[in-house]
Amino acid sequence: MKLKKIILLMIPFICLGIVWKINADSAVVIKMANMEANTDEVFKEALSANKSQAILNIIDEQLLNKDYSYEKNDDVKTKVNEQIDQIKSNNPTLINEYGVKDEFELLKKVGSVIGIQRKVYAQDYYNKTQVTDKTLKALYDQRAGELINYKSLTLDLNYFSNDPSKLKSALEDVKAQLAKANKDNITEIFDNLVKKYPPLQETTPYGEAVEREGVNATLLKTLDKYQYLEFNKEPIVIDQVNYFVLKNDKGERTPFAQSKDRLKELQYEKAVAANASLNDYYLVLLRNKASIKFKDEINEVRYQAANNKIISDYQKALKGAK
Repeated sequence: MKLKKIILLMIPFICLGIVWKINADSAVVIKMANMEANTDEVFKEALSANKSQAILNIIDEQLLNKDYSYEKNDDVKTKVNEQIDQIKSNNPTLINEYGVKDEFELLKKVGSVIGIQRKVYAQDYYNKTQVTDKTLKALYDQRAGELINYKSLTLDLNYFSNDPSKLKSALEDVKAQLAKANKDNITEIFDNLVKKYPPLQETTPYGEAVEREGVNATLLKTLDKYQYLEFNKEPIVIDQVNYFVLKNDKGERTPFAQSKDRLKELQYEKAVAANASLNDYYLVLLRNKASIKFKDEINEVRYQAANNKIISDYQKALKGAK
């Protein structure tokens, strides 16, 4: 007996000839104009774990690939390439373990690519709808002391989980290089270390690593005491991450106009910290614009339940913040 096919239509895209056929139990066929892609095996694997998430993944991939694919969006490409470099440096055998042809296919299989696409889209949406010069200026005034330029190197134990000896060797090398450093050569030494160790992350002090809960306050206590070109020769260890920090300006505050990109990051990060469902909620809005229709009641119920849960969590967080 042939399995029943369910046709899922996206109304705004009918003129492009997009029709999705979703088999409730296994196969997925996506038709776009004269193209057809069969993702049967991927969907089988996803359905065995979480049917609702599998449906959202298929829908989001098609919606986001319009403007946020690896090929079309520079931010997505940069973030995906960073993860590819980490795999090549620290877990090169994962390709064989997962039975894929390259690191990109690995990231797609484990959901990292769609995860990056979602985050980049959500941040762009937030910037367009919530960020203004007024909000940025308020944040600039609030965080005046935090907009001094630093460089930081991080050695994260997780990067070396397959071979902890590499972390030990890298730490010894970094400390040896910094022991020879002075104000004349420290900037060059930091830059060379970043190039030497791909897992080492060069950021401003309020970059992603420092913004994590618990990390920010601990590092700030150290950074506030730093003088121009001062740095730590021994790592500051927080949550198995080793931080080496260099203050690379004279303490003058970065002008507002030059701080906007970083302030946008800070405002977005603050919003996500206050509402963990923010990114997911923006994706619900994106799906709603597509006016997705199901002819299959089971998958429609799963899809609506998943979206309703996101909306509920988002609204609860909003109420809790008041």
